[in-house]
Amino acid sequence: MDALWALLMPILIVGGMLTGIFTPTEAAVIASLYAFLVGKFVYKELKLKDVLPICRQVFKQTAQVTIIIAAAGVLGWLMTKERIPTILSEALLSVTDNKVIILLLVNLILLVLGCFMETTAIVLLMTPVLLPLMTTLGISPVHFGVFMILNLCIGLITPPVGMCMYIGCGISGCSIGEFSKKLWPFFAALVIALLITVFCEPVSMFLPKLLF
Repeated sequence: MDALWALLMPILIVGGMLTGIFTPTEAAVIASLYAFLVGKFVYKELKLKDVLPICRQVFKQTAQVTIIIAAAGVLGWLMTKERIPTILSEALLSVTDNKVIILLLVNLILLVLGCFMETTAIVLLMTPVLLPLMTTLGISPVHFGVFMILNLCIGLITPPVGMCMYIGCGISGCSIGEFSKKLWPFFAALVIALLITVFCEPVSMFLPKLLF
């Protein structure tokens, strides 16, 4: 029961966006206000003196992500100008024209990138590279978006640059090494779920079709 108020936040955010009550940007404001009220008046662990250090940390993280997005935008423009998406598509298709093998290679690339790069940067860089290839293979852009994001979510818990891994270890006091040793069964389950999502389109498109 102690975690009930915290668990309500994702419901508030997702529910508000899906029902059209607020936009994703407004959802961030609502989530921040909700977190402040719960932390201050429900759990009574948040002090007013903590607000300024929290804001400072948020500004720092926002600046880091903004710099990454800016650099990724420039690199994405250069890659498009140099026809990198076309070259990559032709390279993969020259190796094999088997749709299954190409999808496995694409997912392997995304999993590896997810271990070393920030999620937003990968989306900005790789979407213009891979989307034309997916279109060539006859894969729906929505289906591609679903398994691409699932790929990158797996990257959030894998070393050495898993953001959720660092957050979880920081909260629990667990070391990165200990976390990595315990990760593999869960990682295997996530990869199995990923393969089902990639190769069983009705499964991955069930909810998008309901929503749209």
